[in-house]
Amino acid sequence: MTSHGNSYTHDTMSKHVVSEKMDYDYMKPRELCYHTDEIVPDISLPDFIASSLQIIEQTIVEKNLIFRRANIADIEQLFAFIKTRYPLDIAEEISTYDIYRFITFGHGLVVQTQQGNIVACLFEVGYDTIDRTSYTLRLAVDPVLSGLNIGQALIEYSCLLAMKRGSKVKRGLLDLENFPSAHILINKVGWIAEAFYPNLAPLGTCFTICLPLHKRGFLQNRVNISALPHYISHKKENKDYVVAPAHSIEYIHQAYKENFRVIAYIKKGILNNHDNFFLVPASTLYS
Repeated sequence: MTSHGNSYTHDTMSKHVVSEKMDYDYMKPRELCYHTDEIVPDISLPDFIASSLQIIEQTIVEKNLIFRRANIADIEQLFAFIKTRYPLDIAEEISTYDIYRFITFGHGLVVQTQQGNIVACLFEVGYDTIDRTSYTLRLAVDPVLSGLNIGQALIEYSCLLAMKRGSKVKRGLLDLENFPSAHILINKVGWIAEAFYPNLAPLGTCFTICLPLHKRGFLQNRVNISALPHYISHKKENKDYVVAPAHSIEYIHQAYKENFRVIAYIKKGILNNHDNFFLVPASTLYS
């Protein structure tokens, strides 16, 4: 996921955004998500958060990795690591001062090898908005950890920390063609793309993505792609759903104008021979 440190006025953003920010407390269609009723713990929210954090910590440590919160002493190494995982022009949009702010007033997460080398990181900063937005940025994972689900673990851990602090929603920016992050964030963790920017100059084409921070939102929005063929078999295309070619800005742009929202990323080969986004009417997400 590519998130940026630049600030833009409402007037600047309104020239590019297709849909206004919506209510974040959505639920994806149950038929398309893993049925987790039986695993939603009937415990208090603080106990749920504490136990979930502990499970993630244990899972990462069992992979012979070190997992901890970032501190000020990490700033220089984190800055250097980010430059290896992002194009230089994007990496340098966030300064060492920004990393200091994220670590001090939000949180930074670090995964290291036993030799002390940083191999994954993520930052968060909270905002004093009505919904107490927790904004995620600069998720970076070294390819050496490929297949270990470290990116998903860091996102979930950050969501839980934000939930613990009282944030009601997670938000971030997702580049249109960052398909690996789309798979993790939208499918595996459960975010939706609440708004689409065809040209958020100078940031390019991207989505605003969000996740409601409560137990049901955290556990029951995870997409079961294998359920997709059955779902679309009894729905009407362009009315109940849209399958948009993932590279087509125009197609996605039009779908958002018609009040559809991306709720899943579909890898090439599942429905056809190219990558796609799956959208449903916004009204179905809040009913």
